[in-house]
Amino acid sequence: MDRREIEQRGKDLQKLAGSTDADAATDLKTLLKDLQKNVKPTEELLRATGIGKIVNKLKIYSDRDVGQLAADIVTKWRHTVNQQKLANGGSSGTATPTASNRNGTLSPMPTSKPAPPKSPAGVPPDKRNWKADKITRDSLTSDASRNNCIGLMYDGLCLGSEMPASQILDLAKQIESAALSLPNVNSSPASNI
Repeated sequence: MDRREIEQRGKDLQKLAGSTDADAATDLKTLLKDLQKNVKPTEELLRATGIGKIVNKLKIYSDRDVGQLAADIVTKWRHTVNQQKLANGGSSGTATPTASNRNGTLSPMPTSKPAPPKSPAGVPPDKRNWKADKITRDSLTSDASRNNCIGLMYDGLCLGSEMPASQILDLAKQIESAALSLPNVNSSPASNI
């Protein structure tokens, strides 16, 4: 199947996907099976025609068979393209994400980030909270509501942080105490706001 035929199939798929016709699901399955059988995917072909994006959107189509067929096609095409990249000396089996720069051209983004260091509690910084850091929140004050507030403050402060739990807890207590000592702002009428 050549590029022009693939582009036409893509337009037909989009039209049918937005249709309320009772036979739309049957027609979609027919078109998808045709694409599955006759398209020899390459990264260049999929980018030029946009057919991969169109088929990918059909994975959430209301007819379960259409969604499953679309998912199967996308998986097969992705695997084929990744195999082609590996055969051509690519370093990874996954597509490299790209970002548009100011000129509108695509440039490769970094492929991976180094693993985040563990927090002092042994939990990744992006997974920290008072429970993960084993903070005994319920005995910080004599008021359960204040303890809950301190726990929430702690969660906000520790997320992504590598600071020791004791320092974060001290900060959370100080913030809660400062907020508690603020004058009551609810006493002013709403009309003054």
